[in-house]
Amino acid sequence: MKRISYITFFVLLAFCGQAQKSNFIYNAYEMFLGDTINRVDKTGLKQGRWIYFGKDRKGWMNRMFKRDQVAEEGQYKDDKKNKLWKTYHATGKLKSEINYIDDEPDGKARFFNADGKIMLEGELDHHKLVGEYFVYDVNGNRVKRKATAEPVNSYLELNGTISRALGKAIEGVTVTVERNDFEVASVTSGADGKYKLKLELNFEYTVRFKKEGFGDQSLLVNAYTSDITDTTVYHLDDWKVNMTDDNMVAAATTDLFGFLLNKPSGKIYFNKRKKRFMADGQYINLFKKEFSNISETTKLMLAKAAEDNKKLEIENLRIEAERKAKEIELLHQAQVLQDAEIKKKEAEILAQKLVAEKQASDAAAAAQEKKIKELMIEQQQAELKSKQLEADQHAK
Repeated sequence: MKRISYITFFVLLAFCGQAQKSNFIYNAYEMFLGDTINRVDKTGLKQGRWIYFGKDRKGWMNRMFKRDQVAEEGQYKDDKKNKLWKTYHATGKLKSEINYIDDEPDGKARFFNADGKIMLEGELDHHKLVGEYFVYDVNGNRVKRKATAEPVNSYLELNGTISRALGKAIEGVTVTVERNDFEVASVTSGADGKYKLKLELNFEYTVRFKKEGFGDQSLLVNAYTSDITDTTVYHLDDWKVNMTDDNMVAAATTDLFGFLLNKPSGKIYFNKRKKRFMADGQYINLFKKEFSNISETTKLMLAKAAEDNKKLEIENLRIEAERKAKEIELLHQAQVLQDAEIKKKEAEILAQKLVAEKQASDAAAAAQEKKIKELMIEQQQAELKSKQLEADQHAK
């Protein structure tokens, strides 16, 4: 779905009188495809049709959404989700249809893959499947199952240890399991850092590891096997998760190590050829920065993590670049002024030199003219004296 128009409106004073008559005043609302959406009433509660776009969502699930792409839509009543809500994949295909009553999933629900094909349908009660439900394969074949508190006949048993980056086990880590965007299970690690999970087959899971004083970690599990009728119990033992204390998290801000602290510690999937669950992109050594079997998905996630963690540094670099540019501009202006001053001085010196040269030339010319006049006078006097001598000789 694409957003055609998006305009934020505030209730105009001209309409306040009419709104007050109905005792229903909206402080703000938006328009989408000609419909009123995202209404907030005078008490600040969400009311009516609501649409979340890519710009409204954060976290791994919505990183790939475009800013104006619809991610989720449904109805609010007094700030609580009610009736049918739909979510979408970044591909634009439908991801889920879930009925809510007062903010809690209650009733029929359907879930779809990134291609828009149905994967699961059943009844939800407070985030968990109840009664009978159906699982579908990519060809549309379905299998009926009965919801239980814990998988019995077919599941992946995941056993592992949670430790610090330097190897010491961490006790009291809360391990939560999310399926279809809901928390469906939770355990706590023991004194030896160990945890155990039973994950029903043919679902996708996000396993999150949290403890105060440590950076969060997460694990992606794709529990789809080659056959939805598979009743095998699979085991994946010794899955290690490294958690880093907050002091180290705060210190790691610029290098690759810092980007990896909150990325999923790996992705587990079913290898059809080997008929067992394997790790994809598991991080081996945080300090040596070594990887094993990095998939394209992991590379993309790492790039996204690097992008997000680099935002502050990029902003600082931008500010520093602007400061440097300003300094360069000021230096340039100072240089221009200095060059202008130098040229002015040079012009003054040249003018003074020309004046001095002219004065010297005029003085030399005047001296030369004076000397010439003196010589002319001397010559005239000599001629007169010579004529006088000649006259005296004739007179004798």
